[in-house]
Amino acid sequence: MAKLLFSTWQGEFIDNRGKSPDEWSESGFKLPETYHGERNSKAFIGWDGVAIFDEDIDAVELASKYASEYQEYSEALEGVPLGDGEVKSYMIYSTR
Repeated sequence: MAKLLFSTWQGEFIDNRGKSPDEWSESGFKLPETYHGERNSKAFIGWDGVAIFDEDIDAVELASKYASEYQEYSEALEGVPLGDGEVKSYMIYSTR
C-alpha cells in the first residue's frame, strides 16, 4: 500500500499535509508508485479521485492538465459508441 501526502481515491480521504513523511498514513488501495517501472509517481488523477505522493505537486496545475488532456481525449472519441457510455481515464505524473 502506498504512503500518500493527500488522497480522495475512491472515497478514501487521506490528508498528511503538515506531517513528516514518517507519519504519513497509507492508502488502502494499491496505487502505481512507479511509472514504467523506473520513474517514481508524483500524483495520480482520474475519475476515481486524486492521489498525491509528492509535496512538490501543484494540485491546481494537476487538475488543469487532467481536464485539458481529457477534453482532447473526449473530442477524439466524439461519435464513437462506448457501450455502457462510461469512459474512464487516468493520468500519472512522474519524476523525470
